[in-house]
Amino acid sequence: MHENTFLDKAVNSLDLQHLPSIKELFNNNAHRFEEFSLRHDSDILCDFSKTHLCKDSYSTLIKLAQDCRIEEKIHDLFNGKKVNISEGLPALHTALRSHSHSDEIKKSYMQMARFCQDVRQGNYKSFNGKPFTDIVHIGIGGSHIATQMTIEALKPYHNGPHIHYLTNIDATTLLNLYQNLDFSLCLFVISSKTFHTLETLQNARTIKQILHQHYPNANIEQNIIALCSNTQKQQAQDLGIRTDNIFTSFDWVGGRYSIWSSQGLTLMMAIGEKHFKKFLDGAHAIDTHFKTTPIANNIPIILALIDIWHRSFCGYNTRIILPYSDRLQFLPRYLQQLVMESNGKTIDKNGNELHHSACSIIFGEIGTQAQHSIFQYLYQGHQIIPCEFYIHAENMCNDYPDYHTLLMANALAQVQTLAFGGSQTSALYKRVDGNRPCVMLLYKTLSPFILGKIMAINEHRTFAEGCIYNINSFDQNGVEESKKTAKHMHEQFNNLRQLGEKFQHTASLIEAIQDMCNNGK
Repeated sequence: MHENTFLDKAVNSLDLQHLPSIKELFNNNAHRFEEFSLRHDSDILCDFSKTHLCKDSYSTLIKLAQDCRIEEKIHDLFNGKKVNISEGLPALHTALRSHSHSDEIKKSYMQMARFCQDVRQGNYKSFNGKPFTDIVHIGIGGSHIATQMTIEALKPYHNGPHIHYLTNIDATTLLNLYQNLDFSLCLFVISSKTFHTLETLQNARTIKQILHQHYPNANIEQNIIALCSNTQKQQAQDLGIRTDNIFTSFDWVGGRYSIWSSQGLTLMMAIGEKHFKKFLDGAHAIDTHFKTTPIANNIPIILALIDIWHRSFCGYNTRIILPYSDRLQFLPRYLQQLVMESNGKTIDKNGNELHHSACSIIFGEIGTQAQHSIFQYLYQGHQIIPCEFYIHAENMCNDYPDYHTLLMANALAQVQTLAFGGSQTSALYKRVDGNRPCVMLLYKTLSPFILGKIMAINEHRTFAEGCIYNINSFDQNGVEESKKTAKHMHEQFNNLRQLGEKFQHTASLIEAIQDMCNNGK
């Protein structure tokens, strides 16, 4: 029996037309909060009591995970089985944060740590003999999103050079960097696992051209380093990057998991090796929890089951991420890539078409900002959207204690109103009935250790969800296909006749673009 059948059986076993309301569930169980929440040590609380899960449906989900052999698949993940079946690779990013590193991993880490220390202490200097004041991280997708998210989240720990990002091939961003930075004092970090990514390579070549143009007699290679997989080292060398300035990661580390590898060098240079190790330690603590904790108390598995409950049982196709710290402003974007690139698929590992959508649409915003825009739809919109709150318990700015109290009051008020409704009114247009599911991840503070925990929880949650849907969460063939198409389109952009033989609609659009440029005011 394959996973589609297990899920179908679980869905059909429950009466989903008559789910009790969240208010009823609390009224009928004085211990609901304790029974439907999980803790990891003293710094993470996962509260899922404000969902429509009851004891029967919760038991059904636990059995579903057992039927799908989730614990066996977790064992395969940590023991190097080729879980990425389409590429014939393991997914061993967890090994990068393990305390029992292989010699290969230790060597890679020590190269990172030495270079990081040299840059931060001013021992490794620019071609003009001065220490670097700024770092420009050039990458996109998995080579950028986690880097920017973690650096911004850990801003108070940032005591290295200033960090800037160049991702899109929008020349205005490049021009803005050029106008506001002294490129002779910038270290340019070209981050690409494959070194085939069009946007990254174009930006890298342009940076080299600018440096050559303005510093024709300088050793500009001193200011450029590369982060890539160990099999793509030659491509980095072909771009003119010195061998000792190339930092490689491993083929068994996917792009969206690469922050734990040498691809995390920019983060390490921002916060220092000491805090980077704490970041790894936090993720490792969750690795241990995920690997050893029974299903019913396993936070990533339970969160995965809640996602499946909402998507496949309740039919909610969207999930909103609501962090209540500005430092987590890029968390929704990070989770969009992690979840949607991993599980946005319709075919399982056996070549069967899925009976259920394996992935929710993820979007999000800083919670207080969303209250003044998106929340109107969350309260009274026709479609129910499960809400996921990320809230810090401790005041992270002691200078203004009232701010934290007000922030927490805002967050808790939204959860209460969404779940239980607003004040009674006879005016229908004012009614806020509640009964909208909310999940909360409450964390003590946003330290490197706890951020590592939060990210690892979501990584393993995504993997567990993929296991239950029986899909490969570690490839992204749709993305790869679009990259090939973009490369071909660029090559054919000015050859409308040849392009039109196969794609007349696209040739017509290009012609319209050219006409608009030639005839516009």
